[in-house]
Amino acid sequence: MKTRQTEKSQPLVSITVLAYNSEKSLRDCLDAVFKQTHTHIEVLVIDNASTDRSADVVQHYFGTKLRIQRNPKNVGFAPGHNQGIAHAKGTYVLMLNQDLILEPRYIEYLVGQLEANPRIGAIMGKLISYNFTKPETQAARVIDTTGFVIEPNRRILDRGQGEIDKGQYDHRAQAEIFGVNGGAPIYRIAALEDVKTPIFSNHGISPYTKLTTEILDEDFFAYVEDVDMSWRLRLRGWICVYDYRAEGYHDRSASGGGNRKTRHDFVRFRRSLSPWRRTIGYRNQHLMFIKLNTFHSWRDRLSFISRELQLFLYILVFEQSTLRAWPAIIHLYPRMRRKRTYIMRHRKITPTALAPWFKKTPMQHYD
Repeated sequence: MKTRQTEKSQPLVSITVLAYNSEKSLRDCLDAVFKQTHTHIEVLVIDNASTDRSADVVQHYFGTKLRIQRNPKNVGFAPGHNQGIAHAKGTYVLMLNQDLILEPRYIEYLVGQLEANPRIGAIMGKLISYNFTKPETQAARVIDTTGFVIEPNRRILDRGQGEIDKGQYDHRAQAEIFGVNGGAPIYRIAALEDVKTPIFSNHGISPYTKLTTEILDEDFFAYVEDVDMSWRLRLRGWICVYDYRAEGYHDRSASGGGNRKTRHDFVRFRRSLSPWRRTIGYRNQHLMFIKLNTFHSWRDRLSFISRELQLFLYILVFEQSTLRAWPAIIHLYPRMRRKRTYIMRHRKITPTALAPWFKKTPMQHYD
């Protein structure tokens, strides 16, 4: 039976939606937001200099029900959401992808968990892959993600991605995971404030928020910032949780993704990405490793080195354009080391305590 709490009894949830040339998907995304059973929300749409009618569509259909911030240029995913968080008034913030549609009780389920357990810093539901432009091609419910897993060699996986949804990740309503995917996570604002770091560039002032600290790492621009955030939350003692009852549908038709269980699938997936996407993903993973990675054992260290060598050889032979990431990695290395010093000085969790999260999974993805 569907329930609807009175708005006065609900904590305020701020929702930040980053829009970039999303005219076709944004209305459906926001329609689903305003159909949530948890009605005590505020919505901020950050338009990253779209060249289509994204902002106009939002203004026309939703008017005063939300706020729109129009950026004069595309500032990226991390800086854009930081702008939204800077104006958030809620106890929690949902960072929502523009190509994602939530089931009506998505926020209700997740906020219920956050209210019940003050140790939860971030939470997400089950995201299902869906092609909204060609729904007839969807033969079955295919999982997009149920959260992040990191293997001993530091390979980052979206748990369950590409698998048929048979309830294999539905064992408990509150299941702890390493980290939350950035498609539709809800964060506790207090947790985000707890893990924010100083700005180590631009004279100590963010050019995007005009603040002296950052929440999502603004050097990342886009991609991997969600893994980075989950890792930082873990180091401060917060936990990340998955609740299968909360569901959303993610349009992967344009962004790739899917099952990569064999090396052939890996190669096909890599080739489906633009050179820019491959380069920035590779760059950001290595920036994150510089900031956060520690090894509990020599076995993990050797496993990491082996994977890095294999990946570098693959890039050297088949993806020379990705080598452009290295000048940026080298340029940003001193700044990442300064961030690492700050983060490690303030961490509450030791490498030994974090080690159980870096474990081999039954999935054999190659990414």
